[in-house]
Amino acid sequence: MKKILFTAVLMVAVTAASSFAGAVKLPAPVDIPEGATCAECGMAIHKDGRTGSEVIVKGGKVDYFCDLGDMLVYYEVMKKKQDVAAIYVKDYGTGVWVEGRSAVYLSGTKVATPMRYGILAFKDKASAEKFRKEKGGDKAYSFDEIMAAKVYRR
Repeated sequence: MKKILFTAVLMVAVTAASSFAGAVKLPAPVDIPEGATCAECGMAIHKDGRTGSEVIVKGGKVDYFCDLGDMLVYYEVMKKKQDVAAIYVKDYGTGVWVEGRSAVYLSGTKVATPMRYGILAFKDKASAEKFRKEKGGDKAYSFDEIMAAKVYRR
């Protein structure tokens, strides 16, 4: 019995370790440099703004965006999405970088974002819903949902 239990525990440990070892390590977010301009519209980006975002491609090139709507439009028309190493957005509530494909996007807010898309990003659905209830907004979306709904298209 001890031998079977030991074997089972060992198999679980090996499986967990191999899963962890296979996890993809994302590049770290890059602070928006002073004087950076938006890769989509060319507008100057407020270095400490909470609507900034970035797309990091394999090899390290970083494209910065002033407004989440611009980043979503840019990503939509990218020819080689497989080359994207990471997407980072700022959590509107805290200003902390969040991986963009796991963030929650709130559309239809009354916040005057740089290009007037009115889309904000949050670290999780609870934060987005709290903002929506307190300050307004239309709907919370995952990254895939907002890309499919195309609410950033005018």
